[in-house]
Amino acid sequence: TQPAWVTDHIRQLHDNHQLSGIDPVELATRIIQVAAHRDLHGHLPTTWPALAPPPVDFAQPTIEVG
Repeated sequence: TQPAWVTDHIRQLHDNHQLSGIDPVELATRIIQVAAHRDLHGHLPTTWPALAPPPVDFAQPTIEVG
């Protein structure tokens, strides 16, 4: 089973609609780096998770041309 911090991170990416835009190799590499840090230091790095903010949808005004 995966550690809770991995599952939580993947869930957060999914909930923020960011999961489909991430390169799987990049995500796997990042998880491996964080796991190695946790094994060496006993805690997750302070930069984990370093996620981009979720996309913001702005309401577009409609202009009627008559």
